[in-house]
Amino acid sequence: DLNYDDAEMRQAMIDSMKFWVENYDIDGFRCDYANGAPVSFWEDCRDQLEEIKPVYMLAECDHIKELLNKAFDMEYNWNLWDTLTHLSNGAGKASSIKYYIYDDLPDGTYTLNFLDNHDKNSYEGTIRTHFSEDTLPMMFALIYVIPGVPLIYTGDEIGLDHALEFMSRDPVDWESTGISYREELAALSVIRSGNPALYAGNFGGPIEYINVGKNDKYCLTFAREKDGNRIKAIFNCTRKEREVDLSEWLSGSETVLMHGIGDQVSWDEYPIADDGLTASATLLPWEFFIVRE
Repeated sequence: DLNYDDAEMRQAMIDSMKFWVENYDIDGFRCDYANGAPVSFWEDCRDQLEEIKPVYMLAECDHIKELLNKAFDMEYNWNLWDTLTHLSNGAGKASSIKYYIYDDLPDGTYTLNFLDNHDKNSYEGTIRTHFSEDTLPMMFALIYVIPGVPLIYTGDEIGLDHALEFMSRDPVDWESTGISYREELAALSVIRSGNPALYAGNFGGPIEYINVGKNDKYCLTFAREKDGNRIKAIFNCTRKEREVDLSEWLSGSETVLMHGIGDQVSWDEYPIADDGLTASATLLPWEFFIVRE
C-alpha cells in the first residue's frame, strides 16, 4: 500500500532493485503480487534495470496482459493449477484446460505452468495432497507439451508429501518417498527440447485442438507444429475408460515418444502401429500418448 504517485518513493524502490543487479549480478526478479503496483512503475523499473544488463522478470499475477507488454517476461498460470487439481480429484472436464492455455500473449512472453510451487506447497497442501501416483505422471507430461514453460518445484521429483518451510532451510530427504519421477521428467525435457513444435511461446507451434467424439470434453487432444515438426498428444483426464474417435488424430505413421497409463510410463520410441491403435480406441484412466508425426 505504498503511494506510487510519489516519484521519490518509486525511484527508491527501483534503486533497491538496481542494487542487487549492480552489486551481485543477479539475472532477474520474481515479483510477488505484481498487480499490487501500477504497470507504469514496473515498466519504468524494467527500463532502468535493462540499462545495467538484460534481466528476466517473473510476475506473480493472475493473467494481467498489460504487465507482459513491456515489464515482465512471464506470469504464473494459477487458473490452470486449479483446473488440473480438480481433474485429478475427479471433478470438472478436460475441456476447461483450453481456457487457460493462452494464445494471446505478447511476443516473447510466457505462462509458467505448475503442479506445485512455494505458495501452494506451504499454504494449500503438497503435490501429493492434490495429485495421486496415478495422476502425477500424466500431469507432468501435460505441462511439458502445452504452450508455456513447465515449473518443477523442489521435491516434485519424488512426489514429496511435505510442506517445505517457507523462510527457513528445510533439506529434502530424497529417499523418503521411495518414488522417483526423475527419469520421466528427464525424458520429457529431451522430448521438449528436441521438438521445435513444443518450444515455449511463439518460438513453438500454436495449439490445434482435435475432436475425438463423444468423450472430447473428457480428453485433451491437440497437435502443435513448427518448421515441419508436428507433435500430437492425447490425454484421458479422468478416472474412467473413454472411447475416442481417432480418425482425425491418427495417421498410423506416427512415432510414440511417450506413453503412460497411471504410474506406468514408457519413453522408448516405437511406431504407433505397434500399439494396434485404430480409428476407434479406448483410453484407460489417466492414459496418454505423445507422438511425433
